[in-house]
Amino acid sequence: PGFENECAREIAAACAAQSVPGFVRSKPGAGFVEFVLHDPGTGGRLRSHLRFEDLIFARQLIYALPWLRDLPVTDRVGALLPSIAGTWRYDAAARQVVVTIRQTQTSEPYQFSLGVGVISSAGAPSRIQTIQVSGRETTATIQADAAPASVVLDPGVWLLADFGAFTPASGR
Repeated sequence: PGFENECAREIAAACAAQSVPGFVRSKPGAGFVEFVLHDPGTGGRLRSHLRFEDLIFARQLIYALPWLRDLPVTDRVGALLPSIAGTWRYDAAARQVVVTIRQTQTSEPYQFSLGVGVISSAGAPSRIQTIQVSGRETTATIQADAAPASVVLDPGVWLLADFGAFTPASGR
């Protein structure tokens, strides 16, 4: 604590030099300074050009998402992460696996990439294809010469999400 004003000026000048608009929030003696972006989309440019070692008054540099306020008491996870469930089926005529993903969280749907593993036979490694998920429901197809033994979501465990049931569609 004690150099908040100097740190605030230094960060504001560095951001202005990179044409990253925003404003500084700080209080004397608080021990931290917050730079608030006018456009959150410019955060990537700031992260790639603002280097901690170029700052004199900062002791740490932490990039953060906006404050999360008014999270619902009954479903805080749903407000922060996608909750996904779905079904899959093999279409023999088209020689493809049809995957349907549903976002079930109460918040607005997210857009994200999701790995889908198609396992041809028991014990075989999965062939992973990435699909783009957006909206409440997304359907994608994956080419497959034969009916798979199973289909799994996110086999590489890359997505932070609340995973619900993912089962073969009835009538498979």
